[in-house]
Amino acid sequence: MTGRFLDHPRKKVVREIWDTPILRHIRDKWEANYFYCGLPGPEAIDIVLWRDMIRRIIAFEQLCEGSYSRKNIAQLNRNLTVLQIPHKVYSGNMEEVIIDGIDLDGLTFEIDELVTLFNLDFCDHISSTISTYHGKELLRFEALREIISLQRRIYRITSSNKFILLITARDALHYNVINPFLANKDLPLEIRTFVDNVVDSRGIEQDQYGLVYDSSLLKTFIFSCLRDYLRGQAVKSVFLPPVIYSGATEQSPMIHFVVICSMEDMETAQVTDDQIAEDFLRMKIIRVTDNNIEAANIDPEADTLVNDAISFIEDFKGI
Repeated sequence: MTGRFLDHPRKKVVREIWDTPILRHIRDKWEANYFYCGLPGPEAIDIVLWRDMIRRIIAFEQLCEGSYSRKNIAQLNRNLTVLQIPHKVYSGNMEEVIIDGIDLDGLTFEIDELVTLFNLDFCDHISSTISTYHGKELLRFEALREIISLQRRIYRITSSNKFILLITARDALHYNVINPFLANKDLPLEIRTFVDNVVDSRGIEQDQYGLVYDSSLLKTFIFSCLRDYLRGQAVKSVFLPPVIYSGATEQSPMIHFVVICSMEDMETAQVTDDQIAEDFLRMKIIRVTDNNIEAANIDPEADTLVNDAISFIEDFKGI
């Protein structure tokens, strides 16, 4: 069900028409180039595109099915060297490297300043397991928690307090992960109401692989989990409309999130986000064609959608 990342026109649209103007606007607003951390792939396509906005790089290289490729590590290092951006490449699963603090080559995972742009471009599901020395393990949620915790620790010793999360995954979720979420009696009222309406209107079914295909439920799950992780480390967040597109084939639907984050003061007892859950849940999901982006009942012009997103960002103080 998983495979190595392949670039294609729809991914290019997400990267160039949606992400790039948003990242450029925020870069100009923050008046600082990004410290990038993520999964760029051996060709480093996103880094090449955003070259003028990136000053430092931490990258992870792995094959999506968990195998380890020395050739890809070397290719990625060569491409980043050509770009003349200070960089460090870690080998192996990003999740294991971040959680264990060491990569397959024995290189210690270290970050000494706030990462300002994470590009977590998974080619499989957010609920997928990875191959480890202990067998198949689901470590992605723990890795996300560790990333946010690490950012908070760095914030305490630096003056930096803002960062962006780009998260891409398959537009489906394993039933054994979504079902406990749907059954959680402690969900906030607006989230509880939304998921109940979705389930009541069309039910919830899993396919032969135990996967549930429902973009509305997946966007709610990721929003709820991520915002809980962020709030737990006193981080405020703003979620832009999720973007969905077909991957390299029609059998690989994808979903993409842009989340803008800001640290609250250390004296803050409890985080109160300016963006309320109901507003995010009502957002139209943006859909990608081979050459444009569009959303139901909204002007289909790409510039309009991007400008709306930028105006939306400007409505939130401290971002």
